[in-house]
Amino acid sequence: MGLYIRTRGRAKPVDKRKRLGAAGLILMGVGVAASCWVGTQTVAAETGTCATNRYGVGCEQTEIQAIDTARAAEGIKPLRLPADYNKLSPVEQLLVVTNAERVDRGLPGFAGLSEQLDRLAQPGAATYRDPTGLPDAIWGSNWAGGETSVLQADYDWMYNDGLHSANIDCVTASDAGCWGHRHNILGDYGPEPAMGAAVVKMAATSGPAIFSLAQLFAAVPPGTIAYKLPTDSR
Repeated sequence: MGLYIRTRGRAKPVDKRKRLGAAGLILMGVGVAASCWVGTQTVAAETGTCATNRYGVGCEQTEIQAIDTARAAEGIKPLRLPADYNKLSPVEQLLVVTNAERVDRGLPGFAGLSEQLDRLAQPGAATYRDPTGLPDAIWGSNWAGGETSVLQADYDWMYNDGLHSANIDCVTASDAGCWGHRHNILGDYGPEPAMGAAVVKMAATSGPAIFSLAQLFAAVPPGTIAYKLPTDSR
């Protein structure tokens, strides 16, 4: 599939397909490139309840521990989720977690979910592919399928996307596809970045529910906000 990097209205075809075959997970990402990050991955093995059911409070804590272990290796503080996190919709959770990944690194956060970008993200989640950004704008997008939670998707995008991961565009450390999802999440979309997202439940014959998740970032005014983050989260 031909995907695109858009920067200042110019498009360049790329192919960034990623796959975790054992779990039926597929990750895809396109968009503008951030400064390159080269790191090592600390993949926490999932045991106990997470070995058979990666969805639920017990498994959620395992995902957070894996994220925090990887963050500590970078010198980043542990992930802190709001008290009402489990009451938020998956789309709202995706915004909260992605915003924290940026803000905790000193990058500009999001005001909330942009209704305009939410609409553009929806076809990506529904058809299992990267959303397409606005023409003549700097943008980046990620898609993941087969994830059982937002935290699982965040870990794969941010901390398990490089060499020796499921990223088939990262065979050697010098490959341009290494850490492509991470680059999009931490990309430079100006002082007031906008984000949209969509999450769709995928068909599954057995086991826990799995989801198709799409996120779209752009250096454009967010417009009407569908879900607003507290000011102290930005």
